[in-house]
Amino acid sequence: MLRSLTYVLGFTAYLQGCGSETRQPGATSGRPDAEVRSAQKDAGTVREDKRDAGSAPQARDSGTAASSCDAMQCRHQADDLAKMLASPAIAMSVKGGDCARVDIVDVVVGMACTCLTSNGWLYIGPKGVGCYARGRAGDCLWDDSEFDTCAVGDPVCKTMCEELAKRYAADAAKSFDVEVRSSMCKDSSCHYVLRIEDTCYADHSFESGRSFDCELSDSEILTRDANAQKQK
Repeated sequence: MLRSLTYVLGFTAYLQGCGSETRQPGATSGRPDAEVRSAQKDAGTVREDKRDAGSAPQARDSGTAASSCDAMQCRHQADDLAKMLASPAIAMSVKGGDCARVDIVDVVVGMACTCLTSNGWLYIGPKGVGCYARGRAGDCLWDDSEFDTCAVGDPVCKTMCEELAKRYAADAAKSFDVEVRSSMCKDSSCHYVLRIEDTCYADHSFESGRSFDCELSDSEILTRDANAQKQK
């Protein structure tokens, strides 16, 4: 029995297979391309622990952890993040397209299109997840309204992955109005509140679409974000 732990789209994925029935949707596997393509041909089941849906690959929900930090270091980190969002980025490549059964624990079980990206694998589906892919500033690039189901070998998945690549490219070309409202070092981790356009976020919460009303104080935003993470 093959069992590996990966992280993608805000879920912790447990990939299971037996014999030749293996599949690698999840995060970047580090395997040779030929082996990845071979694994794509098998129809396995991906089991996901419930997390925030639609997060960008390798999303980070908490502040930047460190053995120690100070106010200046945290401000530099926040400023660097703001600069990154305020400028266009390199688009994430997306290729391939296949269909697999995905089991998101306590959420939904169903078929989903799997797209191989430069950061690992992304799922479009199963129906009921909500948002499958998020842009750099937390907006949803693909949601339930654009997916019903698929079947193993369905050519529609290749088309969907190609369209997703176009959406990522369009998102990468954007520049956002970003402001660092505050930054601090707390419990050896850097925490900050960002305003992206007209919406506020705590730390990297924009990567999973967890937003807050900018009328709230910075301390309240950080507290609400911390509480939301505890409820996962």
